[in-house]
This record gives sequence, C-alpha cells and structure tokens, in this order.
Amino acid sequence: MPVLEISLAFGIVWIISLSVVMVTATAQQKGGRTLLERVFWGWACRMSVRHRFDLIRKVRASGFGFPSMELRDYLQREDVLYMASTRAHSIKAVTPVLVSFPTGLTLALSLKLERWGFWAPIMFTLVFLCPAFIALAIVLMATQTQRRWTSELVTATGRRAYLALLSDAHATGRLPTGSFPFHSPHVPAVKALGAFASALEQYALARIVPDGHPMPEVAAKYSGAATKLRKLRSGLELDRVEGRVDALIEVHRILEVLASGRIRGISAVDETESGVLVVHRERADRRKQFLVLLFASLSVVAAGVTLAAFGKDIKDIAGPVIGASAVVLIGAWVRWLRLPSEQGSGSPSGGGGSGTPNP
Repeated sequence: MPVLEISLAFGIVWIISLSVVMVTATAQQKGGRTLLERVFWGWACRMSVRHRFDLIRKVRASGFGFPSMELRDYLQREDVLYMASTRAHSIKAVTPVLVSFPTGLTLALSLKLERWGFWAPIMFTLVFLCPAFIALAIVLMATQTQRRWTSELVTATGRRAYLALLSDAHATGRLPTGSFPFHSPHVPAVKALGAFASALEQYALARIVPDGHPMPEVAAKYSGAATKLRKLRSGLELDRVEGRVDALIEVHRILEVLASGRIRGISAVDETESGVLVVHRERADRRKQFLVLLFASLSVVAAGVTLAAFGKDIKDIAGPVIGASAVVLIGAWVRWLRLPSEQGSGSPSGGGGSGTPNP
C-alpha cells in the first residue's frame, strides 16, 4: 500500500528527529558547540559584523555618546553566541513538530476509519494530532535542560533595547509615518526595556537555583538592575523625551558593566532574592499545570488512536468516553486559566492582579 509506506517513511523521520532532541537535550550544558551550532557558526559571525556596523551607524545618527571598543567587541562576541545557539535550537525544536503533521496525516489515511461511521471524523482528527502532541511534549520537556551558564541572552536583549532607544521616541508632523503608523515611536523602546528587565530577572533566577548551589548576592545585583529598568520603562511611557535619555544612559551603563566584567556595579541597590523566588515558584507551578494538562490531552488522543486502530466491538462506548474526556479537559483548562486572576486579586503587591496570566 503506497499510503502505508509513506506513513512509515514519515514515521521514521519523525522518530529520528525526536531522538535527536532527546539525545542532545543536555549537550549544551557542557559548553561546547553542538553540530547544528557548528553549521550556523560562520553565518552568525558574518551577521555579527553586520550588526556591529549597524550599531555604529545608529549611534552616529543619534548623536549619543559613542560606545567603547570594549563594549563593541563584547556585543559582537555575545551576538555570535546568541545567533548560533538560537538558530540551532529553533531548527532542532521545530523540525519534529513540522514532520509530525504529515506523519499524522498519512497515519490517519492508512487506517481504515470508515467503519466508525459518525465518529470517523473525530477519530481522524485524533490520529492526525497524536504525533504533534507527542512532539510538542518532548520538545517542551527537553527545552528545560538546554541552558548554558552564559549571558548571551541578557546581552542580546540589552543590545535590542539600546538600538530601540537610539531612535527618536517622539512623533512629529501632521501625518503618521513609518512602517507601523498605529504604534507610537516609543512603543518598541518600551517593549525592549521590558524584555531586557525580564532577561536580567531570568539570569538572576538561574543564579539562585543553578543545580542546587544558589548565589544570592549575584541574584540581588541582577534583580536590582531589572527593577531599575522597569522604573525607567514607566518613565519612558510618561516622558518620551527625558525618559528616553535616562533609559538610554542606564542601558548603556549596564552594557558597559557587563563588558568590563565588574558585575558588582550593575546595580546600586540590591534586591532580595525572595521576590525572584516567588516568581520562580509561580512559573514552575504554571509549567507543571500545563504539562499535566498536555499529557492528559495526549492520553485522550492516544486512547482515540488505539480505538481507531484496534477497536471493532467497542464503537458504542467510544462516543461517551471521548465526550466525557473532552468535558474533563475543557473544565481543567478553564480552571487553570482562571487561577492567575483569582490568586492575583488577593495579592497585596498587585503584581498579578491584572487578571491576565503571565506568559
């Protein structure tokens, strides 16, 4: 059967791609370059040179103080690491998910689902989505272990914030201009500042719980820098002229500190690690809830695939079983999505009281 052979071929490719994700899940912790990073290394080096000249051009056009040679070298060096690692990781993570769709389609076509009658479309959908659910679950679990003891993510987000702040954040003229006329000119800078602060908090969190050996002083310094950036982010929203200058000076100072290696000067005020730990626990709880619901959905899909493949005399109970499982999963999703608003409404700090879940 041609369809069965095609399904088998896609299944082999799908299994191989998932095996690569699982086998290399901890390879990045060793500090060396993976095979895909070696492939993209030359491209990352060429792009870093282009980004360096782009930074110099924007600094000259803005009239702001020129960054030191040490900072320019540091940004280019970290840019190579960031682009090579992110491109390699995206290829490795996206490939099994993309292959899972033709795998599920050919698998569903190879099974004779017409005998299910009314339930045939539902069974077809379950079989079609089963490989995608499995690939997504494995990629999410493997991603948690692919973390290095490096700061290229912090530097990359800081560089983007620096470039966004170099542009004028105040709109002029009678007509809207630019590629995004519905966005004010200060919006990219505000978003970039928020991303930079989040990256600093993530690095602080990694220094609190890195393999059971916490570094509270390091976490306090990075958390203090993140708090200062969030204040400047609000200042930029309130004053798009002076706020932009203050934020640009602070981002430039933080990047100079990172380039010099004297991290003690990254923040004048130390934040306690308790706040970062609370955020870590909340994100860990939400991640566990998401994984539990994902595996529950995967179990329902796998049960549907089993029924579609081997069920002959149990068609009468298939409908009630699938319906009850769907109701339970929908109820669990609704409860999970409502948890942040219920918890945040009673928090004294007001950090989660907006009623929307944190990403």
